[in-house]
Amino acid sequence: MSPLRQLRDGAIVGQRAKTVCDLRSMALWVLWLGLAIVWVSTLVSLSDQGSMGHWFQAALIVALLYVLFFAEGIELAVADLLDKHPEQLADEHLQRLLVELQDRRDFFFSTRQVFVVLIITYTSLSTTYPYVFVPFVGKVTGYEAPFWFSLLFTSLSILWFCQVTPKRLAVVNSELFLRQSAFLWPIIRFVGIFGLPSPSDQLVDLSRRFTSYRQNRHLRPSPASHYNSTSHIYGLAADRIGVNVEIGVDGTVTVRKRFLMLIMHGRRSQFSDRIYCPAPNAGPPRVRVLSLHVGEAPERLEQIGQDLDAMFAGEPLPASSTFVGVAGWNHRVDVSVEPDVFRGGVWESWTIWSGAPLPEAFRPAPAGLAPIICALVYEAISTTDEASLFPIDAHPYDRVWSEPIISPCRLYSLQVSHAEGDPSIGFQGCEVKLAQGGTVLVEETFRCSQEVIASVGGSVAFNYPLQGAVYSTRWWRLDRRDPALERDTVRSIGHAT
Repeated sequence: MSPLRQLRDGAIVGQRAKTVCDLRSMALWVLWLGLAIVWVSTLVSLSDQGSMGHWFQAALIVALLYVLFFAEGIELAVADLLDKHPEQLADEHLQRLLVELQDRRDFFFSTRQVFVVLIITYTSLSTTYPYVFVPFVGKVTGYEAPFWFSLLFTSLSILWFCQVTPKRLAVVNSELFLRQSAFLWPIIRFVGIFGLPSPSDQLVDLSRRFTSYRQNRHLRPSPASHYNSTSHIYGLAADRIGVNVEIGVDGTVTVRKRFLMLIMHGRRSQFSDRIYCPAPNAGPPRVRVLSLHVGEAPERLEQIGQDLDAMFAGEPLPASSTFVGVAGWNHRVDVSVEPDVFRGGVWESWTIWSGAPLPEAFRPAPAGLAPIICALVYEAISTTDEASLFPIDAHPYDRVWSEPIISPCRLYSLQVSHAEGDPSIGFQGCEVKLAQGGTVLVEETFRCSQEVIASVGGSVAFNYPLQGAVYSTRWWRLDRRDPALERDTVRSIGHAT
């Protein structure tokens, strides 16, 4: 089947699935509206018999469902904000509230549940009538109609209006939802006087004593979460670093390093980096800025991953992207060569100077809008000879590229290629050490070595490399490598990891 045919068939299947979903939602809305009409008709019928108390109960149900809306959403809002610094919130009242909630988190989560149980129970009991009145049919008592009406109407109303909707809104903006639901905290503290959830303390103690819950959870932050947090804290990240080492027939080596820098706050006016070259006569690098984009800064950077990958590759941005390119950005590039008196080589350095501090120079004037993020893509090219860049050691065809990860990084990639007609490249392994002290990070070394073994085509990529570590990747020319030496090297890597 041709790719065009597959694309067309996939679009047809997706459209059919969307149509089915829309029809299903429409049917559910028709069902709920019918139940609401039956509810009002039943109340009118009961009031005709002199039972006006049901109207009071109906009004109370609506008020309680309003409270339940915020009681359900505040749970996720607080859970999302528990690990945040109160000073990050704009409202001083919310700052004090968050401090209280962080200090009394167990009390909050257990007492909040009292509202949920009582409101749902009261709503279910109050909507159970002697009969239900169906328009054009009349009173219906058979087939347990009152029971089924109460079950369906209560379940759908609470599920849609008071559980799913507020919780999803709380996930979208937990700070805003906490501000809107803050009126519940005094009520929760008052209800807590009665200690209704207190017997659960004994149940929890028994569970922790006699079941596997005696073991506390110990999980590390995920690499993606750590990258996201550190990037926001520093206000700066080298989101992607791509190194391309090209070895020519005449022994010249061209190193192309491409960077995608994210600038989120801090009024940054300069961006610097450097390459170490053992050759003392190396010239200055060639640095060129490829693009600068400005867009809305999300709280989770993975939401703009596709946009950033497109910028890094120089491809058009997705249609849903909020980023726009900045034309005529005022900047200056300085390059220099500095000798290294200890090792005899030189540092090829560069600095990009911005004419206006980033990202604040592009922040919109109106307050209350989403914060701004700048994405800067630039490339540095350095040329030297192979013997100087990769000194000959005991194994003449071994080569190592060491890349220090200074800033938070999402993806570091290395590609090595020889001139046309030269041997292909085989990666041997990767050793990861701390930049300070040289301590080997065994687990990260093992992970990266597995990535190296699985790589093909002379390129390898490491997702979320550790900040403050140096990644030393080794390779060889496949047709000149001694097979016995190759087996011994692979065996030694396995023992080391």
